[in-house]
Amino acid sequence: MTRRRPCEVQVFRSVTTGRWIVCALITTERGYRTQADAARAGIHQAKQGRVDLVIHGRNGRIRSKDTYGNESPRQDTEHWQGTRAGATRRSAL
Repeated sequence: MTRRRPCEVQVFRSVTTGRWIVCALITTERGYRTQADAARAGIHQAKQGRVDLVIHGRNGRIRSKDTYGNESPRQDTEHWQGTRAGATRRSAL
């Protein structure tokens, strides 16, 4: 049996502890004090796995979603300015 790759990495706030959790399909990392710290760890995991990163806000709604796999700049409307091939990338966090 082959090991399944995670399809996305989630960053969310724990209801019980109030800490920010980074969760992939297979593993859950320890809690982080700030969302920014958890987002950095999530970005690292998403880049390694070439998968989607989903960051949730305090209210549980999706705050940010980005793909670190094979995505065209034309499809990434959140982090790219414009839809032309020469558009520049803005920093995510």
